[in-house]
Amino acid sequence: MAPLTFMSVTTDQISSETVAETSETKENVARLIFPINGIGDVKIEGTNYHIKKGRILHVGPNFPSRFLAVNEAKLEYVVIYF
Repeated sequence: MAPLTFMSVTTDQISSETVAETSETKENVARLIFPINGIGDVKIEGTNYHIKKGRILHVGPNFPSRFLAVNEAKLEYVVIYF
């Protein structure tokens, strides 16, 4: 089994007027996305994943993602890179 190494942790907050894109990905680094508040969508390779508090989204290495807030709510989330 390979050792697990945490690379970094980021937080962000977007409103319904904002789109947050991660066009660059880190080679061989996956992500866990933890929504903290709000509701949103994460688009990965043409597929939308609905996220909200209480759900976790795993994104494999080398997959750009696009975050969109839904409705008037703000989407606040944490991304753990490992």
